[in-house]
Amino acid sequence: MRCRLSWIRPMSVTAGCARRRPGACSPHGSALKDKLLWTKGDPSFFHSSNLATRGFCSACGTPLTFAYNDPRARFDVTMGSLDSPEAAPVTRQYGVESRIGWVRFCEHGPCAVTGEHDPSFFAGMEN
Repeated sequence: MRCRLSWIRPMSVTAGCARRRPGACSPHGSALKDKLLWTKGDPSFFHSSNLATRGFCSACGTPLTFAYNDPRARFDVTMGSLDSPEAAPVTRQYGVESRIGWVRFCEHGPCAVTGEHDPSFFAGMEN
């Protein structure tokens, strides 16, 4: 599976939230949805909640993407699935409320709690 991506900003994302799977974390890069082009193969998708969709490789199960279903939302791509993840260093963390205490990475950059800017968006979340 191959893609071409124009970055907005790489950031560390705690992939699960306290409502779903606390502590599931991986570095993601964030881009606008129209900046990702699959050039070889297509991912499979599943709805991880009524608010979000996740993409994965149907052949091996590797997590590839995360996106809120809002068309204006950014699209996140797992950094570990990229050819050169070193080219886009992590600059911030999001979803810090579900950190695991013994997992340490990117601790000194800016942090955000899931939904702190728009709590009403998450109010109706169903898993």
